[in-house]
Amino acid sequence: PETILGDTAVCVNPNDERYKHLVGKKVIVPIANREVPIIADEYVSIDFGTGALKITPAHDINDYEIGKKHNLEVIDTIADDGTMAVACGIEKYIGKDRFVVRKTIAKDLEEAGLLLKTEDYTNQVGTSERTGAVIEPKLSEQWFLKMKDLCQPALENVLNDNIQFHPPSFKNMYKAWIENIQDWNISRQLWWGHRIPAYYLPDGRLVVAKSFDEAYAKAKALDPQLAPDQLRQDEDVLDTWASSWLWPISVFSKEELDYYYPTNVLVTGFDIIFFWVMRMIIAGYELKQEKPFRHVYFTGMVRDKLRRKMSKSLGNSPDVFKLMDKYSTDGMRYGIMASSAAGNDIIFDTEVPKSQKPEDIEAFEKLEPESKICETGRNFANKIWNAFRLVKSWEVDNQLAPANPVAMVWFEAKLQEVLAEVATQFEQFRLSEAITNIYKLIWDEFCARYLEMIKPDYDAEAKKSQPIDPKTYEATLSFLDVLMRLLHPFMPFITEEVWQNLAERQPGESICTSPFPKAQSFDSQLIAEADGIFEVIQQINNIRNAKKLKKSLVLDLYFNAQDKALYETKFAPTIQKLAGVGNIQWADKKPEGAVTFLVKNAEFFVPLTAEIDLEEEKAKIRKEIEYLQGFKESELKKLSNEKFVANAKPEVVASSRQKLADAEAKIKTLEESLGSL
Repeated sequence: PETILGDTAVCVNPNDERYKHLVGKKVIVPIANREVPIIADEYVSIDFGTGALKITPAHDINDYEIGKKHNLEVIDTIADDGTMAVACGIEKYIGKDRFVVRKTIAKDLEEAGLLLKTEDYTNQVGTSERTGAVIEPKLSEQWFLKMKDLCQPALENVLNDNIQFHPPSFKNMYKAWIENIQDWNISRQLWWGHRIPAYYLPDGRLVVAKSFDEAYAKAKALDPQLAPDQLRQDEDVLDTWASSWLWPISVFSKEELDYYYPTNVLVTGFDIIFFWVMRMIIAGYELKQEKPFRHVYFTGMVRDKLRRKMSKSLGNSPDVFKLMDKYSTDGMRYGIMASSAAGNDIIFDTEVPKSQKPEDIEAFEKLEPESKICETGRNFANKIWNAFRLVKSWEVDNQLAPANPVAMVWFEAKLQEVLAEVATQFEQFRLSEAITNIYKLIWDEFCARYLEMIKPDYDAEAKKSQPIDPKTYEATLSFLDVLMRLLHPFMPFITEEVWQNLAERQPGESICTSPFPKAQSFDSQLIAEADGIFEVIQQINNIRNAKKLKKSLVLDLYFNAQDKALYETKFAPTIQKLAGVGNIQWADKKPEGAVTFLVKNAEFFVPLTAEIDLEEEKAKIRKEIEYLQGFKESELKKLSNEKFVANAKPEVVASSRQKLADAEAKIKTLEESLGSL
């Protein structure tokens, strides 16, 4: 109620039949006893409250806009210290705190018979983040920057991709901000910052200058009698963003600026696309007539389980030092980067599902809690370290020739293929895809395949691995060198440690300054051939697992394919080692008792009659199928009971349905296995 003293109109909707006849007439402001007009504006909602809105231009942002539109008087009734100002017009209120006057006016209105009723009303009241003080809208003199003309180059050069956004979808947000931009209030009443470069003469006139000496010279031209101590600099400072929008320029000397400007990439969060990104672009074109950067890469926000942005003020951030101790710094870095495609938020939390209900578990599974995000990175770091230790533990015998030469040629081709893909992903700022690609190259191709292909056999008598040939060993160290340099931008610490120990390094030499690997030409046909070979190996291992055969059991492999040398010679050592195969031989028909499978256009046979008792195996499978059929019937009976479905807990019903689906899947697999025998 204290703002009643600053009211300068009552506003109604022009379509409100209740008040149409009153528009243009005047009413008296209670307590102040001033006449103010009744005006019409569609801003007022007919259905909200009485439909008649008091307008206080000095103390409400929306009222201020209405006041400008209707040319209303502006009465600033609250002083800077929160007390009632002289402009309020009532002697007994002047100088008193506004909250005290709020209660006093309510009492005075009631005593005057002007208060119809008092009711609770929920409103959004802004408060200071640090002090909790209520923030009041209030008129004050400020410095503004006229933005409309400044914005045009900044808009055009983003829309035409002279400055590229990654992902480009953020151009829409940027465009909306610029097209609806208002003049920028660049002055702030703070203790610290860049002072406004305006200097006042005693009579109120001002000059703007880069320094006091320049300002004084300008002021003396206006008033020759002016003394230096009579010239006063404005006490306001620039808005933080009015300082930081100069960042691409202000951090460099002139020589550095000529070299580095424009810079290549700005990495930032999309939440400051208006506050910082747009303004840096505006400043670049205004002050340098050139874009400040060529690309803007927008990261997503890291949020908690409530989807709130993690921040110091909310206190919802994890203890980073504990996370680093638990998962390693590289593990954390990997997890964050691999989990967030450009511009996409990630949920980073340590919580568990709030219940075991299927919907809660499903919702939780869609999240990426801390353990999921960071643990993968930690495991990856361990994998790299163990692979490095394995390779460095091998003894080299210079008399040996490579046991599997195609392994080196294949991995070199695969490495070059991924280098080319990663280069493209870097160029397109698909960083999460790049790190996932590198992860698969190291974990799946280098560790799970290449190292297994070339790893020396274990000598049981000597209780150590047999020696390796020098060519394979040096090639493997070279591969590790390239892999570490490729991974270094994402996981800098472990890659530096491994790289330093791969060879003798000079003092001060670092992976940071070594060249980033560039893709060379590669044999795509060899990669395709190897993919087929790995599929053959997978099929053989699937048979071994399905038949529960020991890993030590050596199997024979027959095949019917046009390229005999591919299986009998070129990739024979790979198949033999990774699939536990002995004899590999061409055959034009299926051997008796063999399991058959197809890969591409080739047919493969794995004889099992000599390895297992077929009748015993069939009986075992039939018995398991019989058990599962009975289990399936019991679950079907349960689910066909309407009372059970209606009254049981949802998670119990869901569990029963899942058990039924699992049983059906197992029966199908066993029946296929039985048919193959």
